[in-house]
Amino acid sequence: MRDAAERPAASTTEAELSPSAQDFPPQLRLLVEHMILSHHGKLEFGSPKLPMTPEAMLLSALDDLEAKFQALRNEFATAKATGRSANEPTEWVRSMDRPLFNSQAWLNSIPPHSKA
Repeated sequence: MRDAAERPAASTTEAELSPSAQDFPPQLRLLVEHMILSHHGKLEFGSPKLPMTPEAMLLSALDDLEAKFQALRNEFATAKATGRSANEPTEWVRSMDRPLFNSQAWLNSIPPHSKA
């Protein structure tokens, strides 16, 4: 990472920032900017920078996990809307490179007297 004095000028000048933003510590600003720029985690995912700090790596991992869970929710909703049984996996999900199985729907489909 670059020292705050070495970093390129941001699109917003210091004079354009609100007084509270001007008081934000420059080192923390640099770290927050890095987290924002690197949150996609990989260059091929559109991230201009790779995560280099523990905080940026954690944010990237959480962003990736949230995207995967959104894909799960979308695929399970599509499977339900098309009448797929809770006992069946979804169609092949290209973004996940596999079909998915809704374990909660499957467990909820078991009659109460059959549950252990």
